[in-house]
Amino acid sequence: YVLNVREIDVPTTTFFMGADTTTVTLSCTAYGDAVSEVVWSSQFGTNLTGMTATLLPYSNYSSQSLLEYTYSIPEDNVTCSFKYTYDDVSLSGDTMIIHYISDTIGLNTSTGLWYGQMGDEETFICSFSYFPGINISAGFFFQGVPISTRYINAVINDSIPGEISWTIDSLSDTITDITTVIKLLCQVNFTIPSQDGFFQTYSSNSKTFYTREFTLSPMIVHTLIESNDETILCSAKGDVVSVTWNVEGRTDIYENGVSVAMVKDDSNEKISRLSITNAMKDETFTCNVTYSLSSGESNTTQLYVLDAAIDPSFIGTYVLTASNITLSCNVTASTLTPTYKWKLNSTYISNEISSTLTLLNAQPSDTGDYLCEVTWPTVGTLDTDVYVLNVREIGVPTTTYFMGADTTTVTLSCTAYGDAVSEVVWSSQSGTNLTAMNATLLPYLNYGSQSFLEYIAHRVYWNIHTL
Repeated sequence: YVLNVREIDVPTTTFFMGADTTTVTLSCTAYGDAVSEVVWSSQFGTNLTGMTATLLPYSNYSSQSLLEYTYSIPEDNVTCSFKYTYDDVSLSGDTMIIHYISDTIGLNTSTGLWYGQMGDEETFICSFSYFPGINISAGFFFQGVPISTRYINAVINDSIPGEISWTIDSLSDTITDITTVIKLLCQVNFTIPSQDGFFQTYSSNSKTFYTREFTLSPMIVHTLIESNDETILCSAKGDVVSVTWNVEGRTDIYENGVSVAMVKDDSNEKISRLSITNAMKDETFTCNVTYSLSSGESNTTQLYVLDAAIDPSFIGTYVLTASNITLSCNVTASTLTPTYKWKLNSTYISNEISSTLTLLNAQPSDTGDYLCEVTWPTVGTLDTDVYVLNVREIGVPTTTYFMGADTTTVTLSCTAYGDAVSEVVWSSQSGTNLTAMNATLLPYLNYGSQSFLEYIAHRVYWNIHTL
């Protein structure tokens, strides 16, 4: 009496596949009496006809079929069905569930490039697919070095299955060796305890992170009119495409002593130097940076050409004795506050340290070369042009003379104080002819001229001759 106990045995019902395991062998065993055929089918419609299937005897009273299943869709349910020869009855085994672990690891964005500023807080997110029953470990790599060995470990986010994230608190503080660019990738390790030897590691494509830094130095430029060569540096780091300049009010920036040169022109850093020779006026210079990943940005620096002049502006003036006069030291506007000193004939005037100098009741001794010395902090000192002040006065040392038989000749003296004189004229209210008398015109001390007349007595009136 032959008894056949029929059973369809499926040894393994769950399979995991990945980029490195695109083919897996599925097994079904039919116990009992002989079978005539086996049929493999997919509940998700996968075409199995092109996959190799075998039907072979397997120990006593059993047959076994093997199917070389090749990955085609992320998840599939496959069954095997045997038809018994004796009565054409078909029996099916348990469903075999096939999961495909995608090797596509997502990192932040769909593009391979993004950017941030030095000091920004950046969050990097790595996304992947996995199924229950898989043990995973994941981490971020920085240019091939595991970040976990240098920074903090990646943390599995339980609220979002298949996502890990790592947050950089501060680019400038946390990544101390970063200059302009970091290349980051995410790596995920999959292991399956139920399948000996199943260990696969997948990595995302690397993402290049450009850390931008844009500096313009100095932001404010002060130069003296007497030493007016200056240099401005514009430095840009990150995904920099170009660095250009423009000057407000100019169509051609290269005119009037301006030149531009690239000091550094690397793929991750560009430094442009703008040189100004013989600057003569205040101007605004703008450095423009363009980026490959977004629109550009600009920074502006202001050039102040410092100068000073005494007002009244005309050089060389005169006042009469006892006049009052005020001199003002005018400076060009800037962000700096200057200090002042006044000089007369190259000697500092005591206690005169304001922008104005007032002379009350001017005397001939106040005649001379006035100069205002202006000092700007951190920049330098500049002297104004000399202002010549002439205080005019005609001095007659003696106004009454007495002459007699023994003194028929007397020397008369007049002194002209102030600016230079061209001639002197002696005249007599009584009609005395003075042309025959010897007259001289000579320089006298500083800013003065003196004339002497050898006066000869020619008329006696009560023994007194009046001038």
